[in-house]
Amino acid sequence: IFNNARTRDNMAAALADVGKQLASAFAVGAVVAAGKQFIDFAGHLTDLSGKTGITTTGLQKLGLAFESSGVSLDTVSNATLKLGQTLLSGDKSAVHALSKLGLSVQELKGLAPEQMFLKVADAVGSVQDPTEKSYAAIKLFGKGGADLLAGLTGNLTETVAGFEALG
Repeated sequence: IFNNARTRDNMAAALADVGKQLASAFAVGAVVAAGKQFIDFAGHLTDLSGKTGITTTGLQKLGLAFESSGVSLDTVSNATLKLGQTLLSGDKSAVHALSKLGLSVQELKGLAPEQMFLKVADAVGSVQDPTEKSYAAIKLFGKGGADLLAGLTGNLTETVAGFEALG
């Protein structure tokens, strides 16, 4: 097909140039995709912040704290919403569960949503009996409370503070 060395060399150079262009196109595509993912994530954080009343920074710290336990930020956010609803409704069994944890509805209502979540999560996480811990988590955080259990260790406030110290 290639009669002389010059044609082969020209063809090889053209193919090398096409290869470089393709590599550049893929690199630009990867950067654009990463940028889109970042924008989507930031938008999602903003939406969750609007729903929960927790700052986007606070949500990021909670997400990091629960990530190693396999608990998603959406699960944490939904649990925070359910906790707020439970406190506002005055549900007697929830009030009783809080009382057993040494917490009061009045005290919690005066806290910012992030602090309220941390205080209740740490109290639930400190319960030693697994059955009581599950009951309290579900009673206070709703169905998602069962999903939170893996990340409720009793030291969530310290973990979040550690992330804050790291910047």
